Amino acid sequence: MQELLDRSDVGIILIAQSSAERVRSMIVEHTENEDKILPTVMEIPSKDQAYDPTKDSMMISAASKLYGYEAGMEKLKDI
Repeated sequence: MQELLDRSDVGIILIAQSSAERVRSMIVEHTENEDKILPTVMEIPSKDQAYDPTKDSMMISAASKLYGYEAGMEKLKDI
């Protein structure tokens, strides 16, 4: 995963949410680094597990910016 995050020729990384859980610390570190916009990491549902928006860092970030962290997390739980 770190190799993909470090490549300059990669714009978007699509990763199943179940796989993203295994490298969550790398994704969070990359997402929180404001100097690195690309590549964007998009979590998608996997075939074998239901999608959980409360574990998706992009959804958490968007909901927090729209509603504040607490209210945003409550809205995500209702999805």
